[in-house]
Amino acid sequence: MGILKTLMSFLRTKGVGIAVLAVGALLALASGQRSAAAFLSLSAPISIFQLEQGREVTTQQLAKVEKDVRAALAYGVNEAELSGQLSYISLRRLLRGAQTTAAREEFQKVLTDVERALKSRPLDAHLWTRYTHLSYLLDGLSPYTVTALDRSFLYGSQEWELFEFRMILCLLEWDRLPSSLKDKAREQIEFGATNPTIWGHILADLPQSARERLLGFLTAVSADTKTALYIEGTLRRRRETN
Repeated sequence: MGILKTLMSFLRTKGVGIAVLAVGALLALASGQRSAAAFLSLSAPISIFQLEQGREVTTQQLAKVEKDVRAALAYGVNEAELSGQLSYISLRRLLRGAQTTAAREEFQKVLTDVERALKSRPLDAHLWTRYTHLSYLLDGLSPYTVTALDRSFLYGSQEWELFEFRMILCLLEWDRLPSSLKDKAREQIEFGATNPTIWGHILADLPQSARERLLGFLTAVSADTKTALYIEGTLRRRRETN
């Protein structure tokens, strides 16, 4: 947008003849900005893919990717996509550390990146889920958290990679959830009834009361609780030995 304004101003003041020469220079500048931003942000999608596949990415590597993506954002190119990538990488790094005052400030910074990305991608369920996570870490089940969770369900009800976090949050906060979100959570349970693997992972992350509630819901929709419980037990034993 800044390049376009510069070009139009130049056309008005210098005339078409001289401005033709400037067009090439400005387009070259824009191309250079895109190339620089693309080069700096190249590591982000690679790291995101590795994390989503469960591969090891060190905290130092994540910090380096963050630095590169922030540098890419300075070029003002593809800001929504870069802000979305930045918020994902930053959140994954911050969740590995202690919940200190400095960490809260960083969480707030990442939340700002998510808000920036949402301005261009308001229907992105992944961004709304990330907003939910950050808002919950900062302020618990606030009205902002509830609204973001509702939109995460609305725009990504069948996104498996968002399933686990949303269900854990709903089951932990069940007594405080609005009835509309309880209904959406029940719909998700029915939708995921045939996937005992994901329920095993969720059960392994829940305290006893939330765990019993989930087992009741799963039994009501005839889910394969036997396999889910086996997976839960395997995960808990593995954690105890590590």
